[in-house]
Amino acid sequence: MGASEIKPMLVELYGLLAANKTEARDLTESVSRHLISWDADQEVRRLQTQVGRFDFENARKTLEEIAEMIGAPLSSS
Repeated sequence: MGASEIKPMLVELYGLLAANKTEARDLTESVSRHLISWDADQEVRRLQTQVGRFDFENARKTLEEIAEMIGAPLSSS
């Protein structure tokens, strides 16, 4: 899955995290599966941990890092 295909999922996840929605947990798992082909394993694990702990503020920061790494920055969404 390319950056342009995954970006809508990242934007949706970012919105859920910003709204402190628990649905972010399910979407994080889905997004994580799609990020397997990208070299962001450490960041994805950190994101999963943060979401699992309901640390949505730091999870948003990690998600922004991941988006930048894969060439799908969230700031221009």
